[in-house]
Amino acid sequence: MTGDSSTVVGRLRNDEYTGANRCTPCTAVNVIIAVGVSAPLAIVSPLFGAVVFALAMGAIYFRGYLVPGTPTLTKRYLPDSVLARFDKGPERFGADAGDEYEFETAKKIEYRKKHSVDPEEFLVDVGAVEPGTDDERRLTDEFASLVDEHVERVEADGVDVDDIVVMFDEDPDRIQFKDRDHPAIRVVRRVREWPAEGALVTDVGTDRALRELTDRWAAVPLEQRLEMLESLRLFKKTCPACGGDIEPSEETVESCCRAFPVVALLCVECDLRVTELDPQEVDAGMIDWDLAGDPGIAR
Repeated sequence: MTGDSSTVVGRLRNDEYTGANRCTPCTAVNVIIAVGVSAPLAIVSPLFGAVVFALAMGAIYFRGYLVPGTPTLTKRYLPDSVLARFDKGPERFGADAGDEYEFETAKKIEYRKKHSVDPEEFLVDVGAVEPGTDDERRLTDEFASLVDEHVERVEADGVDVDDIVVMFDEDPDRIQFKDRDHPAIRVVRRVREWPAEGALVTDVGTDRALRELTDRWAAVPLEQRLEMLESLRLFKKTCPACGGDIEPSEETVESCCRAFPVVALLCVECDLRVTELDPQEVDAGMIDWDLAGDPGIAR
């Protein structure tokens, strides 16, 4: 059973299909179904119709679905043009883009506005990256050595809950390692994922290195830190699992109820999917990855 079993709400909630894992098109379809079922009942008995609608909305909110098999129905009967209005695409491993389904306090929103940084400027200012050839950025020698040192330590000791506590600024009792074929960690109500243990190890080691390099790193908003860690992971240019070369490949992946084109970065040796990039971001220059394997910073 997922969720916090210590409360009634926790026992009702299904984290696999709510919060950051909620499918917006499927939710919309379920709400329409709830309205369709309760509206005729409300004509006969307004009170009964209201109760049915409230129960249906409660099920959608806490469980994710009202009708089993919704993803199949949504994929089959809703055109992609309609789904695209709700869904922006699959989240990349590791650094996802924020949870619109969780209410944020005004304090958190204000903090993010006040402390957000330009990723490239920040990493240059703190001495993590520097200009290389052809206007590309590369890790500074000092920071590259620092990252290698910390990654080796994490590889030797393994990733534990204390590493995730520091990385996500969360209490240990709100963190749960999930049993999946790739690293997946529930932090509060969001499941964070990495394509392989090596990718998680690299992110933890890089996070440690940045905390040692500058005190300013801890003040950067969480989601920006995660995005920068994923970008810096690409600077190693080698597979975090076996050390093989990484090459881009255009593929199509399945989400809950849609298929999306992605630029997948794959290891030529062990076929590990290091990460997935949005083709539109690559084309727009937000993420720079050429066939020689030279990554830029997500802006």
